[in-house]
Amino acid sequence: MKSSSTKKIIATVLAIVIAITSFVVVRKVNKTKKDADGVEVTVQTTSENTTKSKKDESETEAPVPEDASKANGEKGKVETVNKTGDEATTSKPKVTKYTGGALPSFSWEEAQKLSPNYFGESVFIGDSVSLKLKMYGGLPGATYLCYGSFGSCNALSGTIKANIWNCINGKKRVYIMLGMNDLNRAGVSGSVANMRQLCSKIVAANPGVLIYIQSMTPIIKAKDGTNGKILNNNNIRAYNQQLSSMARANGWYFVDVASVMYNDEGYLKDEYCSDPNGMGLHFTSAGCATWCWYLKNHCYDPSWSVRTATVKYVMEDGSKAPATQKAEKLRAGDSYSIASPMVKGYTPDKSVVTGTIGTEDIETVVTYTKDPRYTLTVKYVMSDGTTAPKTYTKGDFLKGDTYSVSSPKVDGYEVDKSNVSGTFESKDITVTVKYTLIKTEPITHTLKINYILSDGGTAPAPHTATLAEQESYSITSPEIEGYTPDTPIVSGKMETSDITVDVTYTKIPD
Repeated sequence: MKSSSTKKIIATVLAIVIAITSFVVVRKVNKTKKDADGVEVTVQTTSENTTKSKKDESETEAPVPEDASKANGEKGKVETVNKTGDEATTSKPKVTKYTGGALPSFSWEEAQKLSPNYFGESVFIGDSVSLKLKMYGGLPGATYLCYGSFGSCNALSGTIKANIWNCINGKKRVYIMLGMNDLNRAGVSGSVANMRQLCSKIVAANPGVLIYIQSMTPIIKAKDGTNGKILNNNNIRAYNQQLSSMARANGWYFVDVASVMYNDEGYLKDEYCSDPNGMGLHFTSAGCATWCWYLKNHCYDPSWSVRTATVKYVMEDGSKAPATQKAEKLRAGDSYSIASPMVKGYTPDKSVVTGTIGTEDIETVVTYTKDPRYTLTVKYVMSDGTTAPKTYTKGDFLKGDTYSVSSPKVDGYEVDKSNVSGTFESKDITVTVKYTLIKTEPITHTLKINYILSDGGTAPAPHTATLAEQESYSITSPEIEGYTPDTPIVSGKMETSDITVDVTYTKIPD
């Protein structure tokens, strides 16, 4: 058992260790806070030299510790909203409304035809993730307002020397991706609210500018859950879902970059991660290449004249028609060609709908007419006049349809066509099938009639005949003078065996 003095020594050592640890944590928190608050925003294009920031671009940002997010007394959330200045503006910003589902998009080739300097007219706002996009340089002419540790929280808190919304400098489009440095500070909903306020300030200060909110990209599996309680893949997905809804509600565009960054398990692809030993969410050149590819294939500007050629299908007889087809994203002068679907038994009045789009949408109706139908009739005839099988009749055949009908079996008869088959032309078809009785040797038996005189006299010789089964017979008994037969006529049908009949004669009294 340890002495009381030993216990005191151990307690003293533990107290010293705790004090030193607390001092180091406080210094780390303060340093992180200072770095975040000391961000300077520099406007540059890909063709300009990179301005060195207070924090080196290759350095990964540490998440804000939980203790630093309790300034307003609410765990995990800091109130970063500035209650003065432009935020008090009540006028509704002028924006181009977006009410569809996915962002309407053009390929890079199409976009270049419509706007040769598309990215040159665009500015990208982001944190150190977007800094790598800037260094990659895959978006021709783009301007970047990006810096390490940047987020909507510190953009709105007044710690930025030049307000970001005053740095757009007449650009037509603003692409913004923030969140990595916000979730641990303001939580998911708070970060979305801050993003909405930041975008509103940008629009208010730059009337007519178009806002494209990029989804926050994910974290690799090995680092998921290691960057603070809130900065993890589940919350990133929730954040992106809320960003999408918020963008649509405000008439802004949502660009789902994250959709091409996930692996099969729902994490950032390892080959896209440049800091697997850091935060696990910054990009390699391969990740930036995919990012650029996605942006180039999701270009959109509402000023582009997008038209649609629609073809609706109608069945003349009211039956179910094929689904409507559309040629979308057409520009004035574009030609289109939409083949009418094949429907068996029907002919469309237009096999292909073609034309050139003008300044308005076009709708064309294609009507399907029912093709002629033909009937197959098979008649059955018995050669001996007995009752034949029922006539076979079937309609609704089309030209080119084949048919095959087996003739019914009838015992004792042979048929001249065991199967009726062929191909329809443009007329009805009638076929006659004849049944003939099959000839066979009959089964015969012997009929024998014995004549007997009751008094023992000499009687006529027996009558013998060979008859087929079921063959009728009628034999008159011979006359014998002075005698009367008990069966004057022997009649009946031959059975399945020989038949013997005795006819007895009785003497007529004198």
